[in-house]
Amino acid sequence: EQKNIMRDTPWGRITYLNYKKKIEFNKIEFKEIQKYCKKVKIEWFCSAFDINSLNFLKQFKLSYNKVASAVLTNIPLITAIAKEKKKTFISTGMSELKDISKAVKIFKKFNCDFILMHCVSTYPANESDLNLNTIKTLEKKFKCKVGYSGHESSVSPSIAAWFIGADYIERHITLERSMWGTDQAASLSKEGMTHLTEVLKKMPMILGDGKKKILKDEKKLISKFRVFLPQCRIKKTINNKSILILDFIKGSRILFFLEKIFIIFLNFTMKISNVSFKNVLYGKGNFYA
Repeated sequence: EQKNIMRDTPWGRITYLNYKKKIEFNKIEFKEIQKYCKKVKIEWFCSAFDINSLNFLKQFKLSYNKVASAVLTNIPLITAIAKEKKKTFISTGMSELKDISKAVKIFKKFNCDFILMHCVSTYPANESDLNLNTIKTLEKKFKCKVGYSGHESSVSPSIAAWFIGADYIERHITLERSMWGTDQAASLSKEGMTHLTEVLKKMPMILGDGKKKILKDEKKLISKFRVFLPQCRIKKTINNKSILILDFIKGSRILFFLEKIFIIFLNFTMKISNVSFKNVLYGKGNFYA
């Protein structure tokens, strides 16, 4: 049905099948991709939508495979992929747990390492539909590593997925989001991808080790910023006269100001109470009245 649907494209109004042929890479273009990836030292791999395409990709000796959400229920194809025993990323959009379970059994049968990728197959996906807690559901049920394949137009859900426990993050990328194309709106620009990777790379450093401690630079500021409230005690001395002792911890400019305010308040209070407050002596961290 999809093959003969007419659609408007940069090549005019053509069938969906002809449109797909226009946007697919040929062998020369795949070789160019491989050449560039080798130059910049990054791995590349591809989603095969049929067995012929899977066989075509063998010439490039790729280290990984990818099962697209659209072919998760294609048992002959995913069986052929599992038999290659390459680490495989399995997208789970448009699928129920029973569909995912069938695929997992096949990969386990052939002892093929895999990662389930939580995914919502709409382009772009609404943030309210992402249901990122499914990452934990998949991890708990299938006892495997789980990643996130995001099709939303924003960056924050991918960061949230990492916090929830996603081991891998997959995003589409485009040169310009305003360009014509099927999933430009579901892709990140170069700037968006750069921002995402920078945030994720520094998250372990930001989260730290969880051990509560006072930093070296904090110790320098304790005496400056920390406010210490005075403690009052009355001590009997010679001639049965009472001495009021106010204990402070010295060293803070803010504290010095508070000390003066407190003495004024104390003086006022003692006058109201008909108590003599004749002099104030400032000693080693104490006030004596």
